[in-house]
Amino acid sequence: MLTQAQVEFAYVNIRQDPQAAAQVRAINAGNESVPTLLFPDGSTLTEPSASVLKRKLEALGYRVTLWAWLLGNGWL
Repeated sequence: MLTQAQVEFAYVNIRQDPQAAAQVRAINAGNESVPTLLFPDGSTLTEPSASVLKRKLEALGYRVTLWAWLLGNGWL
């Protein structure tokens, strides 16, 4: 969904980046829950549903098409 909405993002593998793993644990009360998304406004989402992610992206000004939402739901 991020790609389809043309959101710039960095994919970080927490198994290969100890600092990123520590940040994810700090956000998630000690859990290494993935995906954990950190947004430019400082907010985070952990394991969001496609609908929750769509609302967040739209709140940040991105256009999320039906195609992107369907992909995000795993329907395509």
